[in-house]
Amino acid sequence: MDLLLFGTLSLVVGTVLSLVLPGNRLRVAVNLLSQAVACYCILYEAIPTVLGGDSVTGVLVWSYPVGEIDLALMPIGAFFLMFAVPMTLLGSIYAVGYLQDDIAGSDHHVGTHFALLSLVQLSYRDCLYGSKRAGVSGRLGVRCLGSMVACDLVSP
Repeated sequence: MDLLLFGTLSLVVGTVLSLVLPGNRLRVAVNLLSQAVACYCILYEAIPTVLGGDSVTGVLVWSYPVGEIDLALMPIGAFFLMFAVPMTLLGSIYAVGYLQDDIAGSDHHVGTHFALLSLVQLSYRDCLYGSKRAGVSGRLGVRCLGSMVACDLVSP
């Protein structure tokens, strides 16, 4: 479970750095590196789980009022992560090709494109929820909260 959380942290750091670092080449390189590290961490935990190993479990301790969040990577979630995470990394590598003119010598900030691709990879972490505390109600609560924030941002 530690590698799964480290992979998530790697994606968050890569997303932030791809937005704030100077120069498109550096932004892209850091983001691709963070996605590759996250991909390795996920596959290291997911492949044994899919091949008949036990579910990967852990507890994330949060402050009041949340308390403890039980996390679990079940075989079905690991199966989907095995395909989704590497495909996002491959999509990011492909993006280097079609954005090469903007990366090389343009004033366009391409870090936002790669940050969004990292956020897509972060969205796959929904597969980690598998317990009674962070089950359906926890996911729905987080999604509803995110929807309310998004509505506040776009409403007049």
